[in-house]
This record gives sequence, structure tokens and C-alpha cells, in this order.
Amino acid sequence: MPETSRGLILLADPETQRAHFHKVCLQAAGYTVHVEDSSTGVLNYLTAYRPQAVLIHLTLNEQDGLTVCRSLRNRSETWTLPIILLARKGTPVPTLRNCAATADAILNAAASWEEILRTLRTLLGELAPPERTPNRNQTIPKNR
Repeated sequence: MPETSRGLILLADPETQRAHFHKVCLQAAGYTVHVEDSSTGVLNYLTAYRPQAVLIHLTLNEQDGLTVCRSLRNRSETWTLPIILLARKGTPVPTLRNCAATADAILNAAASWEEILRTLRTLLGELAPPERTPNRNQTIPKNR
């Protein structure tokens, strides 16, 4: 693995053009990115390498991304690996609920690269989670 300041990210996406776009954006942010387009490729890659995180599209070749996520959570060497699942707009709600139980974050596959990068950095502990801002009906406690 080439040396980088941020580390290795595994990107699993069957769509070549989208995968290339995400790869270029992540590389511009300082990550080394390896791309796979199938569940077999992901699982084989993870037997040899330990990326800092995995971005998996819900629709992979062979098995869907949800099945791959479950497999990663059931393996002792990958169960703590941060996983971002990329789902298409219109993915059924029950599927998204199942994804929420296995992935650390779920994003729209068409999410901006800034959103993907912000989510990745948060999961890796490079950024603090965004602060919650109170809505108009909430009161903010005053310092005493």
C-alpha cells in the first residue's frame, strides 16, 4: 500500500463511472483508494488488506451490499471496520432499516463528495460529529 497521510479506503461499487468519481475525490482528500465491483472482490481484498473504512454500494455484483455488510460484521477481523453504505434514492424503507443495523452510516449514492468525505472523516475520528442546533421551540440552558 502506498504511504498516505490518511490511509486506505475500500470502495465497492459496480458502476465504473461513479466509482471512478468517488475514487478521484477521496484521493484528492489524501486517501489511498482501492475499488472492487463485486462481493467476492470485497471479501477477497479484505483477507489481504486492512483498510481504515469501507464504502459499499447497496447494489453490488453477486451479493448485495447489505449481505456483504452482514458478512463483515460477522467476521472477527472486520466487525469493527467503519462501513458507509451507499443506497439509491427510492430504496425501500425496510431495506434501509436493515442497512441501519449493519452499516455505520447510510448515504444516498448520489450524495455530494463533500458529504461522503465529511461522513468518512467523522467515522474515522478525524472530525467531531456535527453539533446539534436547537430548533426554534427548544430553549438553550444559560450558563450560571
